Amino acid sequence: MAMIDNIKLLTKSDDTDLLTLLINQCKEYARSYCNYRQYAEELDCMVELMVVERFNKLSAEGISSRNFSSISEVYTDDYSLDIYRGLNKYRKLKVV
Repeated sequence: MAMIDNIKLLTKSDDTDLLTLLINQCKEYARSYCNYRQYAEELDCMVELMVVERFNKLSAEGISSRNFSSISEVYTDDYSLDIYRGLNKYRKLKVV
């Protein structure tokens, strides 16, 4: 099954344009984070999780927690620790 189809199932969204944009952004982020010159298909499983996480944050606008009694909100603009742990398995060391 293609990545876009998997993501459509996970997000229950049919917005192909938005999902394609998120896939391309997440592929580039994963490629750069892992220090790859070109995108490798071995990152597909992590990219799918990254896209779902980004998609879910779009509707919540990055809110990670809320308190209504004291009106406190905490925002996040980064991926979860699970995403970084998964990407670290594929990360190559950068030689300077």
